[in-house]
Amino acid sequence: RQLVLQFPPPPAQPLLLPRPQRVPARLLQTNVVDESEEEPVPSEYSAGYRQVPNPEWRQARTSYDQGVAAYEQLRRRIEEKKRSDKDYKKKEREADEKALAEAGAALAEARAALDEVPAFIETEDVRSYEFTRRQRRRTATLRLSYRWVNAQTGVREEQDILEERVTAESEEVSGVHPGDRQGHRNQPADLPEAATLRGRALRGMQGKLGERVLAYLESFTGRDFERAQQQAAQGNREQAAEHYLRFLFNCHPEDPRREEALDYLQREFHLTEL
Repeated sequence: RQLVLQFPPPPAQPLLLPRPQRVPARLLQTNVVDESEEEPVPSEYSAGYRQVPNPEWRQARTSYDQGVAAYEQLRRRIEEKKRSDKDYKKKEREADEKALAEAGAALAEARAALDEVPAFIETEDVRSYEFTRRQRRRTATLRLSYRWVNAQTGVREEQDILEERVTAESEEVSGVHPGDRQGHRNQPADLPEAATLRGRALRGMQGKLGERVLAYLESFTGRDFERAQQQAAQGNREQAAEHYLRFLFNCHPEDPRREEALDYLQREFHLTEL
């Protein structure tokens, strides 16, 4: 005799049974937290221009003052000599007058050089200051507890915790002087809105929960196969067949364990078509 079992047409995707009909969950935490770390940054800014003494003028003025002192000292010496020295010879007087003329020429040259140099020059007024650089961080956290409840068997799995955390970072620069000489500029932080981050955390949580759903459902396939092997080893044919049939209905079509299950059903129950 041949045993033929008829099942409903298979769905497009392998159907994993038994399916949990309810997933009791409790929201433990949902928040968005802003954090920041700041540091002072040294820089310089231009406060315009100001008049400052010209060092070249100071040097020219020193040369001129020295020329005046040398000329006046020589002139007084010659006049004193003319008054007191009765033997002041013509040749000596001509030499002194020549030296005085040379000192006068040097003084005039120093005066001309001084007149050509401005006493003050314009220089940029550069001042030191500090601005603030902040590393802004916004984190959305979603945390829940859940447990699987099998509506068919009433089995309640142990409670588990799932958490999803999404973080966005951005740099903020404030307090930069408009005349900053190093190219720094104020920059606002570019962080997504709190609702946007919560949405990302929710999508991440849904993805994680979906992966756990698949893993939980797929675990039934392995359980049925192992129970079928145990029952077969103990000689419990009906129980072994029941678990093998559940395994075959739920497993992937390319699961290598299918061959063992089909061989057992064909050998023990003459099953030729599933």
